[in-house]
Amino acid sequence: MNVSIVGLLFVCAVAAAPALESTPKLESAEAQLAHADGVRSAMRGKEGDAKVAARKAAVEAYRAVREHWSSDAKACSEAAFHAGELLRSANDAAAALAEFQVAHDRGKDSPWRVRAGLEIAHIHRRAQDGERALAAYEAVLADAAASPGQRDDASYWEGAVYASAKRIDDARRVWQRVADGGEDPLDRIRAWDAIAGSYVDAGDLEAAAGALERCREATAEVAAEETRLGERVRRALASMRAADELQRAVEKRDGKKSERKLP
Repeated sequence: MNVSIVGLLFVCAVAAAPALESTPKLESAEAQLAHADGVRSAMRGKEGDAKVAARKAAVEAYRAVREHWSSDAKACSEAAFHAGELLRSANDAAAALAEFQVAHDRGKDSPWRVRAGLEIAHIHRRAQDGERALAAYEAVLADAAASPGQRDDASYWEGAVYASAKRIDDARRVWQRVADGGEDPLDRIRAWDAIAGSYVDAGDLEAAAGALERCREATAEVAAEETRLGERVRRALASMRAADELQRAVEKRDGKKSERKLP
């Protein structure tokens, strides 16, 4: 069953889910949220049925925030987002989607709206519902509150949806947007890796090699830094999947091991 359809059916039910009597109303929304955070922290170290029960209690505690303090939109949005995270970790995608939708809808003036929008898009993408995933990623890109990093993340995964639909030109277009202007050099490398990989898949090995070379040129300055970021960039460049894919493709084409390591 398509998880997006299931999730939409659950939105109203989950949003209105009553808090259990074991979750008392505290003196403020902030206190209610802090209580829920504490219930979630109690999950640490638990396994099996104990972890399942602890997760359920944490979800109910977060839902109690909007049950008791529905007028505090920001607290309700944050609580719903954390409930969605817990449900997602339990592989309950439909219920997670419903909570993230609440977080998005209640999070008008909070950072949780954009974060929830990304999670909604990811759930649709994993469910292979390309149409809804693309719409959700575009909504993030159009959101004035989205940070550059969030827009880069939305663009990258939008490209993945296009690629899954065999719309390679569209995929490369949005990946190129990140490769050229991404805020984080690691995101730029990830986008270049996807572009190069798409050329390997298409059999255009020269274009793939060119994309890898342009990636290295574009990130050479930061890669040369003796900083933590510089180290991370060097590791990312060394582990680009497309470089290995290209090497194997050249060896297969030539019918022998290549004499040199491709860029």
